[in-house]
Amino acid sequence: MTKAFGWFFVLVLGPFMALYQEPGTKDASVPPAATELNVSNTTTAKARYDAALATAAEAFDRAAAKAHADYLANLDLALRAETMAGNLDAALAIREERKSAEKAGPRRIESSTSTPVQPQGKADLPAAKFADKDFVEIQNSAGLLKLNSDFTIEVWCRWNERQPYASLAADELWPKMSPQSLAVDHDCGWILRREAREIKPVLQFTVGTSMGEWLFLNAALPKRRPAAGLSPWQHVAVCRSADSLGMFLNGKLVATDSISGIELVASPTPLYVGTRRDAHGNSRFDGLMRAFRVSQTCRYEKGFEPATFWAADEETLVLYNFSLDDDGMVVDHSGLEHHGVVSGVELVRQSQ
Repeated sequence: MTKAFGWFFVLVLGPFMALYQEPGTKDASVPPAATELNVSNTTTAKARYDAALATAAEAFDRAAAKAHADYLANLDLALRAETMAGNLDAALAIREERKSAEKAGPRRIESSTSTPVQPQGKADLPAAKFADKDFVEIQNSAGLLKLNSDFTIEVWCRWNERQPYASLAADELWPKMSPQSLAVDHDCGWILRREAREIKPVLQFTVGTSMGEWLFLNAALPKRRPAAGLSPWQHVAVCRSADSLGMFLNGKLVATDSISGIELVASPTPLYVGTRRDAHGNSRFDGLMRAFRVSQTCRYEKGFEPATFWAADEETLVLYNFSLDDDGMVVDHSGLEHHGVVSGVELVRQSQ
């Protein structure tokens, strides 16, 4: 029995006791074969670890360009949150980090040290507050969105239930639209809006066509609740996929229509978030936005769970998280520099 216990100590407890030896000492209780086996296993494990790191590095390099824009966007969100909270030291540190990251480019982002920064807590999300005819004019955006190819227009917003009209984004134009508007001889462009007909509101996408008339895509909304004030956060998206239009509300497909054989007509003016410049008299938006994106691809064809934050990719034309640059313009995180000129819009913080 003593001999059996001895072998039990050597074979089972010995390797654990080796963990507690002073460096450089040799454990005579571990058989040479066991030592060689441990060395072999360690070498194999390290090789596998190195191979895994190499694979991860390659994958990271491929994703870095896409992740870089999202990283900068989240730094902007954090900068806004810290500034509005009065944490100036933290805001300064974030600003310096953003400048360094933007200068270094995508390769500066490292998985071990550069996790995208997001505001802490649901109450820290920046948002843009619109009232009446406030707008953000998207620079160099005339003709940017190709209406006769696949596209997506989407926004995170809250509208005022007391108001019968909410223009979320637009560049629509028609003859004699307003005394100041650009002169055209046909209906053109588009508008994404909420419109209340008596107490029955609809979500509506309207776009000009070559037939000389507007095409309407409508989705019924719950009855107006004027006492409610602002609605909950809503994700609204309009997508073109081949010859069909689809409208989504909070990830649910709520309207669809065929546009086969119909040519959509673009506006010659820039794109606008909120109501457009020189809009018709009843056009307005009273509410909040926390994100806006235009893409030259159909992002949604069936039900989905809307993402809280969006990352730019090669199909992104405009991406706003409503952060400001040093010149007071809304930063375009698509990387295409379609920054926004603000007219009356106030930057605030809102819960998610």
